[in-house]
Amino acid sequence: KFTLVMARHFADRLAGEEEKITRQVGIGFELVAGRPPSAEEQNLLAEYASKHGMANLCRSLFSLSEFAFID
Repeated sequence: KFTLVMARHFADRLAGEEEKITRQVGIGFELVAGRPPSAEEQNLLAEYASKHGMANLCRSLFSLSEFAFID
C-alpha cells in the first residue's frame, strides 16, 4: 500500500509541474534514475502512462534498478 500511495503522490507532483504527459515522464524518469530517458525510453514510457495512468508508471519507475541501487 505504501508504494501505491507514494506513486500517486509522485504522479500528482509531476502533474503539478508539467501539463504534458511526455514532459511528466521525462521529469519523473530523471528524478528517479538520475539521468534523462533515451528517446526510446521516453516514447515507451509516455505510451504506457497514456494507457495505464501516470501513477502506474510512477510505480514502475520505483522498480528500476537505477532507483534501488547506488552506483
